[in-house]
Order: sequence, then C-alpha cells, then structure tokens
Amino acid sequence: MKEKRLIICDDDREFISRLGGYISRRRENPLQVACFTEREALRLYLSEHEVDGVLIGERWSEEDVPLECIKRMLLT
Repeated sequence: MKEKRLIICDDDREFISRLGGYISRRRENPLQVACFTEREALRLYLSEHEVDGVLIGERWSEEDVPLECIKRMLLT
C-alpha cells in the first residue's frame, strides 16, 4: 500500500511539529507528513511532490496553498 502524503501548514512551529509527529506514529493509518511554517518552502515542496491532503492553520488562507497540487483540503 502506497503511503499517503499529508502537509500541515501553520505559523506555530512547535504545534505542527508535535501534530505531525503524532500523525506519523499512528500505525493503522500510515501517512508521510510534511510540516510548513513558510509559504515559499511549501510552494517548492508542492512543485516536486503530489499531496493527498492538507491541514491549514487559521492564519493561512487558501491562496497560500496551490490547490491544483492537492487531492483533498481540510481547513482548521
């Protein structure tokens, strides 16, 4: 089974690091998690990877995330 890719975007580095670690450790639903606090780093990552889902923090907007690269989006 191919691992799914999830990205987490938020300005709080500690929060997304902990959340990403928690999600990555869950064995029943394997996900490859990438966390971003900088919009340009996210754009570079998306130019090289296909992503299955995204969690966007409240200070980020849909304009910060190029939707054509993502299969599903969840706004938090």
